[in-house]
Amino acid sequence: MDAALIRSSSPKRAIGPGLERLPLFTERLVASVTSTDSRARQESVTLADLADGPVAVCATAPTATGELWSTTARMPRTISVANTDEWLTRIAVGDAIGITAEATTHNHRAPEVVYLPIEDAPRVTVALTWPGQRRSHPQVGVFATCAQDYFTRLIDIGSPPRLLSTGADGQLT
Repeated sequence: MDAALIRSSSPKRAIGPGLERLPLFTERLVASVTSTDSRARQESVTLADLADGPVAVCATAPTATGELWSTTARMPRTISVANTDEWLTRIAVGDAIGITAEATTHNHRAPEVVYLPIEDAPRVTVALTWPGQRRSHPQVGVFATCAQDYFTRLIDIGSPPRLLSTGADGQLT
């Protein structure tokens, strides 16, 4: 793999040895609850509101870690799920709640799931990560600059994010 977009809810967490990292943007953490949950009618929640759990944690892309509850009195029980589809299903049927990056609200919608901002959660950093100089692709620097420009432009356009596309003339629109 030449480069990857990595989300981290812990800005202090070190990346692996020999890796370079370019932070691109940050996004909020949100809670996902079934629409029949009493919290679904609230404007937002706190981590303490979610500590009764259980919290579904996706094995392929865990956003919720124990570090999130380091400032609360208790940590919720977790349920490990295999993938995003199972994560969304477990939340929709009320087996668990979820914690995820705000981008999920645009990509994984379900009528039975409500997303709520978490007032006291840290922001998630989205960074481009690649092997250091000796092992990286010769064009990774160009790609990093392109990614940084792309996300800067995407964020400037507004919310919710929309993907830029290439027109017939080859220009981004």
